Amino acid sequence: MHVRANRQVSRDYLSRHFDHESRSSHTRPVEKPGQRDTRRMTNRQFAAEIGVTESYASLIRAGKRLPGAAALVEIVIKFELDANEVVQAYARGPKALAEFLNERLPRVE
Repeated sequence: MHVRANRQVSRDYLSRHFDHESRSSHTRPVEKPGQRDTRRMTNRQFAAEIGVTESYASLIRAGKRLPGAAALVEIVIKFELDANEVVQAYARGPKALAEFLNERLPRVE
């Protein structure tokens, strides 16, 4: 099989893969003076709060597993979330619950 060495590449391909401006969403935002640096709670912190293993917490937050009843109750209590909203997200599936949690879990400094 012969591959052409002078293959033309579209501008769209080049801009998507090599243009740094189009990749700005992958970089950390620039902090302004006085702005706090907040990050998501780690899986280790999340696991400790709800009393599960770090690997299980990771699966929950990645949208690959739904928590059991006891863990779900702990999530509601520990993070002071609305139980109805949590149950609605739970009913929509693991991805929906993960998105819900990642939006509402506290940020750490």
